Amino acid sequence: MSNITEKVIQDYIWENRNNLYDLIDVANFPNEIPVDKPWEIKPYELIYNNILSECIKYFEAIKNSLSLFTNEVGLKKENQSTIRADLLGILDGQNGICIIEVKKSAQTERQAFTELLAYGSHIRHLFSPLSTIDIKYILISPMQERIVKESVINNIIYERKFTFALIPEHDGSDIKSLRLKPWIPELKEIEALSNSSFCQENFDVAKIVWSDIPKDWNPESGKDPDIYMQKKMNLVAQYTAQIMERKGIHGFVYSSQVWSEHKTIFPLTNSLIIVGLNPYKATKNRVLLDNNPTANVDDIKQVSTRSLNMLDIIPEIKQRQENLDSFFFELSETWINELFELGIESVKRLTQNYNKKHISINAGSFQWKDFQSIFVENGNCHIFDIYSFGIIREILFEYIKIDYDFMKKNSMEDHLIHAEAGISEYMIEVVNEYWFLSNVIIDRMSNQEFYIEE
Repeated sequence: MSNITEKVIQDYIWENRNNLYDLIDVANFPNEIPVDKPWEIKPYELIYNNILSECIKYFEAIKNSLSLFTNEVGLKKENQSTIRADLLGILDGQNGICIIEVKKSAQTERQAFTELLAYGSHIRHLFSPLSTIDIKYILISPMQERIVKESVINNIIYERKFTFALIPEHDGSDIKSLRLKPWIPELKEIEALSNSSFCQENFDVAKIVWSDIPKDWNPESGKDPDIYMQKKMNLVAQYTAQIMERKGIHGFVYSSQVWSEHKTIFPLTNSLIIVGLNPYKATKNRVLLDNNPTANVDDIKQVSTRSLNMLDIIPEIKQRQENLDSFFFELSETWINELFELGIESVKRLTQNYNKKHISINAGSFQWKDFQSIFVENGNCHIFDIYSFGIIREILFEYIKIDYDFMKKNSMEDHLIHAEAGISEYMIEVVNEYWFLSNVIIDRMSNQEFYIEE
């Protein structure tokens, strides 16, 4: 049995704080996924490239500029128990406090990530208001437990909390043999957590409509909305997107307005459309694919969340109910209520007035895949700017970047997606374009294939 404990590792790192670079191994980073054909690259490959880029940046910073300033510090709140951070440091010349947690075994590393985030929460309280870029997380752990790997990856992808992991390796008897080997996520791990999430069936749509407001919000019959009306409609969507971002929801939002000559048919002419990635539907896909690796992905997409219960997701829980079959399905079905609540509140707040004008509001729900096929939603209405948030925005911008990089190096006619329909000359002009996000990007995220004859 090894006599090298977590405390021994921690103390040795502290004792060698002035020459930490000698303890850290060389990192063998894999090559990024090539983007020579941007129409072929998948969203999880874009995410992987970004994670690799972040890993390289963190590794260079940790290797060359990490300075530790305390060892085993108790972080205590009044009348509460003490939590103990193993090591704290800074990156010389860079912003942010580094929190370092040391674990030596697979058994103890299960608590590591929870403890890291707890330390980060307390540090943010002490130095309020800190942003997510003001804290750097470093985990020194074997990285053997799947739950730990997935926690690190999930927080990088969906929570934007980057954790750099180092694996402690030694001969089991001499602490001087300690080496810290960088842990680099594998492509298959990113694929497993994200690839099945972005199918169109997983996007829920909450549509909030409100009444025609002549002259202020809506034009006269037969006319188009003027620039001031368009600005108001865009502000409703923009404000809602900011709320969604703060809530940690992933998706996009936009406003639309029925053509003015149809207002007698559709008196609630103004719409706010919120599209959110339902986490329970995404979880269903991942679990079913984990359990059936050879299953057809398209078949998995069609399976109802009724097919799973909470024990399938959290097998460790103690079953205190006779039947858990409906709990997971209920979570999936009620998740959209949050979109409704936030959307209705946005519309109420931004249509508020002091002239006692009555604003009628209603709402309805859809699946994005079905919603796109409804003519009244796409064919006879004005669609204003679209605003994305969360991982959807990040993927959108990555696709736009690689598309324009390719076309600048080659030509638009060489791009298999844009050659036929064309695209604006400047990137800025497509960032908020409805057709680009709702068709080109969502199709690519959903792993739709793009082919032309050679």
